[in-house]
Amino acid sequence: MIMGFSLPHDHKNINSVNRPEVLAPGQFMPLLESLHRTYLLDYFVFEEVCRFLRHRLDAGLPVVPVSSNFSRHTFIMPDFLDRLEAIRRRHAVPLPLLQVEITETVDAADHAAFQSMARRLHTHGFCLAIDDFGVAHANLATLAEVDFSVLKLDKRLIHSLESNPRLLKILEMLILTSHALRINTVAEGVERHEQLDILSGMGCHEVQGFLFSRPLPLEEFQKKLDTAAPC
Repeated sequence: MIMGFSLPHDHKNINSVNRPEVLAPGQFMPLLESLHRTYLLDYFVFEEVCRFLRHRLDAGLPVVPVSSNFSRHTFIMPDFLDRLEAIRRRHAVPLPLLQVEITETVDAADHAAFQSMARRLHTHGFCLAIDDFGVAHANLATLAEVDFSVLKLDKRLIHSLESNPRLLKILEMLILTSHALRINTVAEGVERHEQLDILSGMGCHEVQGFLFSRPLPLEEFQKKLDTAAPC
């Protein structure tokens, strides 16, 4: 995951050069989107993911599947699958180690292109995840219309899980439906053990959130991965 770009503070101060400023994605992503250049960052991140996995495979180190987020503009580009496959082949990374993650917020005019690309990715063997499900444009129609393998439940559906009986019923329905469709469910934003217990009881396949870890620099993530017990 790219956490931000690093830039020197003051070129006149050598000490400042050694302490780069970290820019959060919210500080540069709107500019890339306005210029229709998000695809440059999307493909760069995917290539870095493939390079990272290839290095660990060559070194005989443990690996786990890695998810790469793509903007909707990149996703509906006609050559999207071709470019992903070219990068994957360049680094010889097995398909099961790569997950394509997209937030289903496409405009109505682009919906057909979104569905078509999702089908192509599914047929090719890429694992496709729908992020932030349950808010904005991500709706029940997505379950019927789009070929994907992972449904990531938005953290806003999880936040008041213990105190909202109506929300419990909705999540239970979504998870049961996903089971029937052979779609893996991932609950985002899990922060409390009570939430984990409820989701586990519902049969949610995976969870993520601050209960387990905050976002980590790559070096710290690798240390955790190196010492993790095998599944």
